[in-house]
Amino acid sequence: MDISVYIPHGRENAISRKALQDLTGFPDRNNRKRIERARLNGVPILSSAARGGGYWKSSDAKEMRTFCK
Repeated sequence: MDISVYIPHGRENAISRKALQDLTGFPDRNNRKRIERARLNGVPILSSAARGGGYWKSSDAKEMRTFCK
């Protein structure tokens, strides 16, 4: 399963860990492992715990640099 198909583009559309769990049917730990693998394969999945947090894909280079710091 390609976890990235469940992750929306843009911080304003971030999906929570719980919502991702509900969509995929997999436990949170499993989803986080899949996200890790997707990132290692070059999928720009960002995350934040601030302001409700969640996961999103980004194509903004500045946003990606900030996330990596």
